Amino acid sequence: MKRVVAIALFAVVTTLVGTATIASAAELAVRERIEAHGDRVLLGDLILAGLPAELADVFVAKAPPLGDERVLTGSFIAGRIRQAGGRDLAVRIPAQVVISSPAQTISADALRAEIETQLRQLAGDPNLPVKFPAKVRDALVPPGDVTIRCEWPDGVPVAGRRPATVRIAGAGFEKKMMIDVEIDTPQQVVVAKNAIPKGRAVTSDDIRIEPVSAKRVRGRVARSPDMVVGRVARRAVANGETLREDALTTAAVIRRGDVVKLQVVSQGVQLTAFAVAQREGREGETIDVRNMDSGVIVKARVRDAHTVTVEL
Repeated sequence: MKRVVAIALFAVVTTLVGTATIASAAELAVRERIEAHGDRVLLGDLILAGLPAELADVFVAKAPPLGDERVLTGSFIAGRIRQAGGRDLAVRIPAQVVISSPAQTISADALRAEIETQLRQLAGDPNLPVKFPAKVRDALVPPGDVTIRCEWPDGVPVAGRRPATVRIAGAGFEKKMMIDVEIDTPQQVVVAKNAIPKGRAVTSDDIRIEPVSAKRVRGRVARSPDMVVGRVARRAVANGETLREDALTTAAVIRRGDVVKLQVVSQGVQLTAFAVAQREGREGETIDVRNMDSGVIVKARVRDAHTVTVEL
């Protein structure tokens, strides 16, 4: 009788131990599919429950890029558990584990609309013409609420073509993008309102101020009347032409045949004579003058309407 009772008790105990082992093994189970939230996958992400705290933060693998999947083999995961000190743990591991990085898409249309809105606010112009010369692509970002911020350099006019910095931010992440924008803000320039012949000085009656497309503003374009009035056309200027600084020059201050003071400077010593200009000259130009005493022709720099200088 005692033998029968002992056998029965042994059977009950064996059953309970087996159940506990099975329950433990069921708790320590690696999931077949998980979603990565961040750029690292840890053991604590793979195992449902029951993992010792010191093993939960053990690195397993890098997370796949947003919107992609990565497959880890069961043998690789088992090796990481053993390396981390979990050699004695009973863990059920599938043949492979699929890790996905969930994402949401911000469409290119939404990005363009937000950039246009923010640039118009920065410029204080609700009708600011904003174009995108290069293709704008959809943006993949983690799920959840996000903010889109378009940045423009401080002190730089919201005009012309340049890359704008776009930051998309949410809980625990930020994505930076550079998106080319072209803002065709009209520029005020000086335009000839009649033909100006070569060699004639420009007067205020010859010009008008006119807004033109920023695409047409290239190089050193005159933007105000005081940049052109009184200057001389280097070449013929057509009616309606945008005036460029290099198309104009200063008026001659010395005419051919003018008698001027010739200053010769050498090692701190200055000699003065009179000379005759052989051609017209503007301030800063070098012209030929003939010394009235010696008859020798020398090259001298025009200082003003009455004086030329030679430095030896």
